Amino acid sequence: MKEEVLNLLSRLVKYPPAVQHLVDFGAVEFLSKLRSNVEPNLQAEIDGILDGLFILPSEVPAVSSASYQTNQTGSRQVIIRVLELLAEDMTLIGEAISTDIWDDSSLFGIDMKEKLLLVLGALGETMCYHKSSVSLERPEVMLVHHRMAFLSTSLFAVRLLQTLLPVEKASEFLPEPMSTALFLLSLDMPISLEYPNIHEAVVAYLEQLSSENYSIYKRTAEAAYSIECTCNFLSDIGKEGYADTEDPLGNCILLLSKASSDTEEILPCTTRLKSMLRLLLVKKPSVRSLALKLLAFHLTSEEGADTKRPLIDARVLSRVTNLFIVKKPIELKLDDRRELVIKLETVEKVYEIFTSDDVDLVLRKSAAEQLAVIMQDIKMHAVVKKLCLIDKIIEYLNECVSQDGKSANPLLDLLVLTESQEREETDDIRTAVRQQLQKELIALFDTLLLNFMEVTDRKCSELLYVFQTQLALKLLQCLKVTDAPHFYGLPSLERTLRGMANLTAFPGWSSHSPLTKPLDVCVKYLSGLLEEWMSLWFLPLGSHSEEHIPTQQGLAWLIPLWVDRDPEGPCVHDEDSGLSLIGKPALQALLYHCHFYEHLNQMVKHCYLGRCMFDLNFSAFDRNSESNDLNGLDDSFKFWRAPSRISQDRDPGSLSTSETTVAPSLESTEFQPLVQSTTLLPEASHDPFVAQGHQESTSPRPPHDSSLSAPLPKLCVFVTPSLLSAMCSLLDNLLTIAPRDTAKAFRQVHLIELLCSIADATLIQTCVQELRSLLPSSPPAEHTQAQVSFLLEYLSSLSRLLQSCLLVEPDLVIQDELVKPLITNIIGILTICTKDVLDKELISAFYHTWTHLFNLLAMLLRKAGAVTLPSVTVALAKHWTVAIDMFCKCAGLSATCPALYTASLQFLSILLTEEAKGHLQAKSKTHLCCSPTVASLLDDTQENQKSLERLSDVILQCYEGKSSKDILKRVAANALMSLLAVSRRAQKHALKANLIDNCMEQMKHINAQLNLDSLRPGKAALKKKEDGVIKELSIAMQLLRNCLYQNEECKEAALEAHLVPVLHSLWPWILMDDSLMQISLQLLCVYTAKFPNGCSSLCWSSCGQHPVQATHRGAVSNSLMLCILKLASQMPLENTTVQQMVFMLLSNLALSHDCKGVIQKSNFLQNFLSLALPKGGNKHLSNLTILWLKLLLNISFGEDGQQMILRLDGCLDLLTEMSKYKHKSSPLLPLLIFHNVCFSPANKPKILANEKVITVLAACLESENQNAQRIGAAALWALIYNYQKAKTALKSPSVKRRVDEAYSLAKKTFPNSEANPLNAYYLKCLENLVQLLNSS
Repeated sequence: MKEEVLNLLSRLVKYPPAVQHLVDFGAVEFLSKLRSNVEPNLQAEIDGILDGLFILPSEVPAVSSASYQTNQTGSRQVIIRVLELLAEDMTLIGEAISTDIWDDSSLFGIDMKEKLLLVLGALGETMCYHKSSVSLERPEVMLVHHRMAFLSTSLFAVRLLQTLLPVEKASEFLPEPMSTALFLLSLDMPISLEYPNIHEAVVAYLEQLSSENYSIYKRTAEAAYSIECTCNFLSDIGKEGYADTEDPLGNCILLLSKASSDTEEILPCTTRLKSMLRLLLVKKPSVRSLALKLLAFHLTSEEGADTKRPLIDARVLSRVTNLFIVKKPIELKLDDRRELVIKLETVEKVYEIFTSDDVDLVLRKSAAEQLAVIMQDIKMHAVVKKLCLIDKIIEYLNECVSQDGKSANPLLDLLVLTESQEREETDDIRTAVRQQLQKELIALFDTLLLNFMEVTDRKCSELLYVFQTQLALKLLQCLKVTDAPHFYGLPSLERTLRGMANLTAFPGWSSHSPLTKPLDVCVKYLSGLLEEWMSLWFLPLGSHSEEHIPTQQGLAWLIPLWVDRDPEGPCVHDEDSGLSLIGKPALQALLYHCHFYEHLNQMVKHCYLGRCMFDLNFSAFDRNSESNDLNGLDDSFKFWRAPSRISQDRDPGSLSTSETTVAPSLESTEFQPLVQSTTLLPEASHDPFVAQGHQESTSPRPPHDSSLSAPLPKLCVFVTPSLLSAMCSLLDNLLTIAPRDTAKAFRQVHLIELLCSIADATLIQTCVQELRSLLPSSPPAEHTQAQVSFLLEYLSSLSRLLQSCLLVEPDLVIQDELVKPLITNIIGILTICTKDVLDKELISAFYHTWTHLFNLLAMLLRKAGAVTLPSVTVALAKHWTVAIDMFCKCAGLSATCPALYTASLQFLSILLTEEAKGHLQAKSKTHLCCSPTVASLLDDTQENQKSLERLSDVILQCYEGKSSKDILKRVAANALMSLLAVSRRAQKHALKANLIDNCMEQMKHINAQLNLDSLRPGKAALKKKEDGVIKELSIAMQLLRNCLYQNEECKEAALEAHLVPVLHSLWPWILMDDSLMQISLQLLCVYTAKFPNGCSSLCWSSCGQHPVQATHRGAVSNSLMLCILKLASQMPLENTTVQQMVFMLLSNLALSHDCKGVIQKSNFLQNFLSLALPKGGNKHLSNLTILWLKLLLNISFGEDGQQMILRLDGCLDLLTEMSKYKHKSSPLLPLLIFHNVCFSPANKPKILANEKVITVLAACLESENQNAQRIGAAALWALIYNYQKAKTALKSPSVKRRVDEAYSLAKKTFPNSEANPLNAYYLKCLENLVQLLNSS
């Protein structure tokens, strides 16, 4: 029959009308699929038919060539149209099917994989067919058709493979026809050239599929490449530029350029020089380096080399290697126009305007700009030269420079790079040239400023003033512009700062800018200098005293480097040892050399926390003082200066760009203890800035330790909290850069303990109380506010440093003597009442500090909850009412201060979570009962109820009032979850606030949204949206879980709100996400625990109010209970978390009569019989087996469940075998199941009939485990009680002997059994057993 049909089709394809109909009916697709399922002889017949469908037969009457061409084109159009449709299908397939399908072992996945492999196999056969049909024997028309078909089909097939099949899975799944087709495709040179991306993909698949075919391809590709290179070489063999140091031919070419030792050279001198220069154009660096050596040798050895200029500079010559190499080559198009675009008359007129003294200056400037444009035309150069324009420009420049007091301001622009120059400056040479130019310019400007000091001409003076201000602004720009990181210009920075110092010595230097006010210029200068933090250069006010002070440099050079975060490591030379260090070792050496940590230890000990009032007659500000300069003032950075041998008169340009010298240690240096170096006045009543009644001593805090671990210089400092704040930030950075060394240094000088000792909540509280009695804008209030701000700033910096310590080395902070007072102070600061503080900036400072303190407390709890939790709880308990108010206040700041809102709620969440963990892990510890807990503070006292309700309300409003995309909503959700988990009152309040109903409505809405979105195209967008919705659903279910925890009232509300039907409707989506499944199972575990009505609700059908999912999601069972049973029976072993959760849920449900009925009808318990026992030397039961045993134990608590167990054929035998194995957490589960079953009279015959069970129970009496002894005795007593047949069965000598021996031993072991109820029960069981067995 097949042959007859194919013969008929073969005849039909000879008629064009029939061909068109067959194509329309889908014959091509049908025959392509049929071909792989028929015998070889029929495959050839089908190939002929397919040829006929695509190509009109050669016997077509020659009506006209145009008709033939039209028909032929039409057949090609069929292929094109088919591939267009397939391309559209491929897009849809890519959206609908994920690459994860190849790992899907479900029935749907297996079916889909089979269909995809069928399609790929058919495509491979089609490709092979068209490739093999291209032969010289066929007509040209057929060759073109098959080539086109092969190319089009191949492109589609490879793109389909890239969409569906990962490369690494090709060897496992790809069918043989496609593998063959890919091999043929890899060898197709035209396709590899035209479609390189497709070719790369084919080679990648081929490498995975067949090592043999891939090897053939590699050898073929190498041969083709060799042939191509040979052809290129043969075409280029006439040129020279084939020079190479690594192959013989290239070396021979290089030898031509080398100077010979013989008298005769291979090439003439000039030709050799040209050859060397030509070699500098070669791309290979090694060739260019050799060319440079040859060129250097040539230049130094040629005749008269020592008399020629300029002299050869090795540094300059070393840069010639890359002279002709450009990173961004451009095509130069020479101007070959023969006619001039600009007329000569025009140029002459512009020149006359430029050179005329009678023309206005603005017009002359415009003429100069036009001449600059004209000179860009090469043909204009001769005209301009004829007019002597260059000579005229030089003449003008000479006049400008030589005229007293006048200098052209546009020379100033050369100091600072423009944006275009910054983008262009990519090489070292250009950078070096610009740096040299800047050096010369600044030297020039410094000289000009000094020479112009004697100018008396008014006009010149005015020009000088304008020049000074413009130069000042340019130098400020230079200060902010840094060089390339690998060419960091520290000398450039020093030159700029010296120039600024010289300039600012002139009176009125900032007063002559038309656009910027003098005060603004000064502010910009101070801001720029603060950024650089210069402590080496001073701004002189006329004194020459600094000539007598040795240069002091210290760590100043580090500041600009690390402020700009330069990646280069600076070099340090130690003159004591002669060693040179770079990078972090250099930094460590400097810190050690300067006794940094020892000095810092003393700074902390002498920190002054009070308010400072300086004497207004302080000598540094005295106009009549002989030392009237800023050098007379003590600044805290002199504290770090160390002697240096670098002379100030030395040219800064000659210094290394990034090196300093550590001088030898000076033993003769004098030191003295640290004392106050400023004159402090007590805030007495005669001070006009202090209100009456608010006097306090201003003496510094007494030092904790009078001894000094490091010598201190005579130049001393007055240490304030602000300085220590900066030091904490510096220490934080050092801890990041070199964690181990820095932590070690902290330990050695006890730095963390000292820094924490300064944190004083009482002082801040006192200051805040003072503010309440002071006028808000009065000077005393401002001084107090400043003091509080400085202290808060210090606490913020300290908390950041402590957080870094906890990350790097927690032991630095986790110490009882440090943590307890620190936490007490932190809680004290957090509970300061700021209600009466009116200053907005001070309130902002409080909020900023609170944020960091909350973060610190949260990290302390995370890193060491067991140590820090009691201290936190005790401190909170002392200020509980205020603490609740503080939490409410912070939670209400989500709009104005989101950082504080987030930090406070995260701390609350972590606090409650850590407390819950500790309670679960150590229920038996007595300190939990004695110490206060947050849960007890929330629930136990009646006066706290309103505070708790207010806190719950605020958090609920934060959660429900924000959109799902707002990250602050998640913060509120986490805090609410933790609160609900520990507080029954919070649960009750949430129930009143309709949290359960709101969550249920949200879950229903999410379900509807997911179903609707699944019908829309656009896989990527849908996946992203799904992720957001799934997170929303997860949060809602977690809130429900914690709200229902151990709260029957809330569970009843969830039952009324149809929790189970809603979860049932979401089940298909839950199955797709493991994390969502875990949360769902946790919710159901909490819901069903000790709640029979909730357990029964899982057995109800949910088809009414909440219909099942759409058909494309697959059919859903008619109850959630069956879905859970199906999940438990199909769950892969590797997913242990979900497996454990689902069995925990089933264990809850097994206590319900309704649920046990569903379990019975579903035959779910049959899966227990297929469990494998341990093999070999393993004596422990698997985790899955233990989960099953726990489930069976719960089933055995009721008689209906016991019957279910006994009806399982082989269940008792399997349990007896399992009783021989151990498990560390639940060793006696099989015995407990036997124990329960023995108590039902209906079960006793079956138990007695199984000798293995009786043997196991009797053997328990001889067990070393006392619990096993008790279980065995109780089970045997239950069997024999009121059951005569049991007496006969148990009177066997072995059983009776064991009972007697156990009873005798128990009486000796437990003479006073009343003290222990379990021992008394065991004795009672044995006594009754002995009596019953001895009775007739």
